[in-house]
Amino acid sequence: MHPLLLRTFEDLAGESIPYCILRDGDRMEQYANGGEIDLLVPRTHLKRLESLLNRLGFLKLIAWGHTPHHFFVTYDKNSDIWIKLDVVTEIAYGHPSHALQTNLGNFCIRNRRQSGQIYIPLPEDELVTLLLHCVLDKGYVAPQRGARLQMLCHQVKDEPYISQLLVQYWSPAIHWPALSNLIKNGDWTMLLAQREAVANHLAGFDRMGTFWRRTRDRLLRKLQCGVGYLQPRAPSVALLAPDGAGKSTLANGIQEAFYFPVRLLYMGLYQKREQSDQKTIKGLGLAHKLGKQWQRYLFSRHYRACGKLVIFDRYSYDALLSSPKHLNLKSRIHRWLLAHCCPPPDLILFLDAPGELLYARKGEHNPAALEKQRQ
Repeated sequence: MHPLLLRTFEDLAGESIPYCILRDGDRMEQYANGGEIDLLVPRTHLKRLESLLNRLGFLKLIAWGHTPHHFFVTYDKNSDIWIKLDVVTEIAYGHPSHALQTNLGNFCIRNRRQSGQIYIPLPEDELVTLLLHCVLDKGYVAPQRGARLQMLCHQVKDEPYISQLLVQYWSPAIHWPALSNLIKNGDWTMLLAQREAVANHLAGFDRMGTFWRRTRDRLLRKLQCGVGYLQPRAPSVALLAPDGAGKSTLANGIQEAFYFPVRLLYMGLYQKREQSDQKTIKGLGLAHKLGKQWQRYLFSRHYRACGKLVIFDRYSYDALLSSPKHLNLKSRIHRWLLAHCCPPPDLILFLDAPGELLYARKGEHNPAALEKQRQ
């Protein structure tokens, strides 16, 4: 197990916070390279859990409309991995809103069993919760989940107990022998075909509450997105460098390696194709450039409101570069306006390399001009 996860579970036990790993508790070694762990903790212990995770370096993510889910994420520098905890205070189902509430969380905590250094559900509880997760949340049974369901089938010992769970949370019409045969035979199509019936069965326990939770979650998610336009949830980063310094390589590398979604936007002012487009509209070159930059910037605000890290390849600061020819007052004013037309990014990364190396890598302009840009 990853050392950070091991310490987390040791601290949970040390502070007497009851928990249960809902899925993949039998394969904790897979998180050596990071990943997302589903953790069940009673609502009454949530505040203590937040305090403990904060001390361990986890950050709670803002996630309106995702009740009963609470998301915590951390980056471990020593192993260069991201770890995310999806903490639930009760087990609820549905997509996109988890509006179908159950009492399965109480059973999982009450019946939990120790497996090595962690706690996992009883086979009967895990089988029912995992089956409902596949059918109601995902709408499909992944090969890994199907294999786990079949394994749990062979571990079930208390048939009266699991039959009671099925009557309450699946359907009164199906009994354990029939369901176990479907799982052992891998007849996922038959099980998935019961999705609507199972959802209606669970909603029937609290139809008004289910409707309210769906409506509330939908509104809260839209509200969070709207608030994100005023105060973006994710930062923006501008990569500045002369041609040949590796901006595109770095941007693509960040996009592949970063844990959160990343969006790349080109913000250069002097792309050849755009310059040729502007020549067709005499006298409107400045207005065209200003409009283009603001269009890109507004796109970036939308992406950041949705929680995506925005990386700008170049920025409007290109207008501050020295010109090879003399600039009159009008041209200098135009350049100043272009350089300051958009709000500054949150972070600027400048990639530095000598002009000779830049020319050798890209073969554009000449070493002297590239060195002048660099300076």
